[in-house]
Amino acid sequence: MPVMIPLYGMELVKDQDSRHGLAFKLKEDAEIHYAPILNKSDVSHFTSENIDVKIGLPTKTGDGNRTLWTRDAGLSRLCLGGNLYLISNNDNLSTSYDDGRVVLVLTAEGGSQDLFNERLAELQRTREAQMKDIDNKYKEAEKVLRGK
Repeated sequence: MPVMIPLYGMELVKDQDSRHGLAFKLKEDAEIHYAPILNKSDVSHFTSENIDVKIGLPTKTGDGNRTLWTRDAGLSRLCLGGNLYLISNNDNLSTSYDDGRVVLVLTAEGGSQDLFNERLAELQRTREAQMKDIDNKYKEAEKVLRGK
């Protein structure tokens, strides 16, 4: 039975068994909505009028100017692009590009702040190395242009 659980019905917690050290935990007051539209495994079309405003998914498909992609394992990604396509056709969120990517901004209470800090430090080291490389290349090019 496919369901949709709004993210505000979950909290982010530390989980050592999870690939990234984090997991979602269902809150006591979480709303769970039955979503039979997710039973399909295909490309469907719908209109804005067919959207259940409480859960954000279409209630029926047929003709329309919006597209919903679903797959056997459920909804893997959901995105409303500039062309009004509602997309869920990629295998996971890491391949959703800039129009639907999920990015960790805040961490769970007592959670993975260390993971966030490690990633930020890695990014800073990479930036510093690239800036040093660019500076060295600039100095070499300047020598060549000045004939030194």
